[in-house]
Amino acid sequence: MTALPDIARRLSRQIEQGKGIRIDADDLDVLVDIGFNELVQRAAAEYLRDQCRSRAARSQSINGGLTGSNGTGRLTEVSAPPSSPSNGTIDPQAADEALQRARRMSRKGRRR
Repeated sequence: MTALPDIARRLSRQIEQGKGIRIDADDLDVLVDIGFNELVQRAAAEYLRDQCRSRAARSQSINGGLTGSNGTGRLTEVSAPPSSPSNGTIDPQAADEALQRARRMSRKGRRR
């Protein structure tokens, strides 16, 4: 049977190296003896509870339960459209000219 200090050394070394560890039947027996299985099962149950709570909170929010609204009951005012175009936009005429230049340049490359 594998000794617990041996498992601990291998585990620490592999954690430091960022690698996995192989657990054989003897290792598993030792880990179960010290309560590892119960610890994993408790952690898994807690994880699943958290997932369900999160899903329920999202569902409640979507269905109007927790909207975060201030409850004024007034309509939202429509904002004015932006006063200037976004950066990087090109007017259609300039885009057309750029396309024509690109076509001329690509045709020149084919003739060689």
